[in-house]
Amino acid sequence: MSGAKWSARRVAAEVLYRVESREAYAGMALDSFFQKHPVPARERAFATELVYGALRRRNTLHWLLEQVSRRPLTEIDPRLLAILETAVYQLWFLSGSPEYAVVHEAVELARQGGHAGTAGFVNGVLRELLRQRWQISYPDPKEDPAGHLSLAGSHPRWLVERWLGRWGFSEVQRLCALNNQPPPVVIRVNTLRTDGAGLAAALARDGYICRPGRWVAEALQLQAGEVPLAKTSAWQDGLCQVQDESSMMASLVLDPRPGQFVLDVCSAPGGKTTHLAALMKNRGRLLAIDVHAHRLRLVAENCRRLGVSIVQTCPGDARRVLPNLPNLADRILLDAPCSGTGVLRRRPDARWRINPNQIRDLPVLQGELLQAAANCLRPGGRLVYSTCSIEPEENEQVVARFLAERSDYKAVDPPANLLQGLTAVKPGMGVQLLPHRHGVDGFFIACLERVSRQE
Repeated sequence: MSGAKWSARRVAAEVLYRVESREAYAGMALDSFFQKHPVPARERAFATELVYGALRRRNTLHWLLEQVSRRPLTEIDPRLLAILETAVYQLWFLSGSPEYAVVHEAVELARQGGHAGTAGFVNGVLRELLRQRWQISYPDPKEDPAGHLSLAGSHPRWLVERWLGRWGFSEVQRLCALNNQPPPVVIRVNTLRTDGAGLAAALARDGYICRPGRWVAEALQLQAGEVPLAKTSAWQDGLCQVQDESSMMASLVLDPRPGQFVLDVCSAPGGKTTHLAALMKNRGRLLAIDVHAHRLRLVAENCRRLGVSIVQTCPGDARRVLPNLPNLADRILLDAPCSGTGVLRRRPDARWRINPNQIRDLPVLQGELLQAAANCLRPGGRLVYSTCSIEPEENEQVVARFLAERSDYKAVDPPANLLQGLTAVKPGMGVQLLPHRHGVDGFFIACLERVSRQE
């Protein structure tokens, strides 16, 4: 089928169907679709906005549809539901397209994939929704704060209730609102090959505007751009790597030095691995471990592009690999598998995949990985434990249990000049970055030092 036949709305409905009905991941589903179908760049961008926006706002969209549909959403054909979701997202949250055009194209897409009755159903639902637009209201925030935020802010109710137990209504409201905004594109300067000014000049040739990051000197935030970042000369020449500032901070706290032996546990896809190598000035030995062999190939690819030569990849479960390296490492970074509640704005489908059981069960794995990594560090060495979660069970509680069991370790606060303006969760228990407070991805960083060999 030619690219001209794939309008942005049709692409979005098809990809959304794959994500919601076949459990595909949004980014991978979009990439796969665009590789098979030559969709013009402008349509690609609009389709991506529709998919990511509809996924972020899914709770709200479903609730709106439930107000006017005579048919339960569970009984609507999944492809038809995807068409409705993209249309309602446009009508409620995007400007620029006339309402009649949005309704017309949704009806046409339904007709192409079904029959006249299907098209009539879509037409009726959307027009009724527009008629009732100003009569529909969310639950009263005073009577049902979790219900209000769950629907108006489009997050799972159980997650909103967790956050309300920790923070006030207005703070959770800000967090939900931020998670529903497209995240900034942040890159790290590859200091092995250039500096910030050189990278900005290279990207400017492709129409990009760069501004400094908020916390990290190597960070640049991108605006505009005439070509995709991956097709710029700056990217292809290995001058930069996409990486959020909060992720960069973990490597900076670890502070690896040239000539050291460093372990990067759970390393794929390699953003932090290559940052560690740059901080080491590409001198020493860096072992990158990950349980997924195919994802380690991404680490190797990033190393080649960025000119990193000191990384050796090692596939396998770190809990089984690490016992072979007792007391050998000078530095260890453990960016542990987690629920990912700190990066929901970057992973719009993730908020609908996670569940309370994961937050209950993951700390067991996180604790086992931390214990295994700890045995590899030499006395006097430093270990950083990090996650992209904002849940205490996965963060400071894991660290607290570890320290209670390991007299050979102590917690240390990161250097004040590095994380200036950030407050520790508890003294010695790590720093929690929050998207709505700090303007970066949600991230936890704890710094531990080994003071002696374990008895």
